[in-house]
Amino acid sequence: MDPRVLLPLEEVYLGEGCNSALKKCAGSRPSYSLSFYQTAAVEVKKRLPVFGPLCHEIQFLTPKTALSTEAGGKLPALPTLQNRYAHLLPDASRVEEEWRMLPSYFSKDEKLSLEVKPPALFRANLHQMRTFGDRQVFLNIVTLAQLILSLPHSNAATEGIFSHMAGVKTKKRNRLGKENLNSVLVLKSAFAASGCTCANMTVEHGHPKIHSKQMY
Repeated sequence: MDPRVLLPLEEVYLGEGCNSALKKCAGSRPSYSLSFYQTAAVEVKKRLPVFGPLCHEIQFLTPKTALSTEAGGKLPALPTLQNRYAHLLPDASRVEEEWRMLPSYFSKDEKLSLEVKPPALFRANLHQMRTFGDRQVFLNIVTLAQLILSLPHSNAATEGIFSHMAGVKTKKRNRLGKENLNSVLVLKSAFAASGCTCANMTVEHGHPKIHSKQMY
């Protein structure tokens, strides 16, 4: 990262939580924390298409962008998001229609009220908009917004499964078939959810018979 584009260290605000933690840690320096944030920003930029059409269209989540006619001129449609999530939308063909209708649907006072809300609350307000026939006015835009807002959390469950898999199928225990591996992972998740452990599990009469070469 080019040091010429960075603020002086004394002007950088890392947040009260970070400042409090630094004060508690003996020998810590703000420069160390700043270096961490710089590295994190660089790595995020490497992994995300920051300047691609996907990130450009994600701006539709911002109320000021969604409710502004001028901003709509810079973002007249959402083709990348519409195509990528077409299989998850109720009617992907109506995304553009709903998007272009947004700025003219609300009064000036309503816009002022909505523009200061965070994206999640803005989506919740759009979700409540109904026609006289009790049909959601912005059904596809609301669904698309929900999909995009869930992206930061979308890998957590998958990473958890791979973590469990790495613990079950090791270099010395690598002959488990995919059906049995799946069963082990399902049981492990079920045991964790029910609080069952090796200390309190009841071994039934037929359990030892299962542990044979048929497992593989």
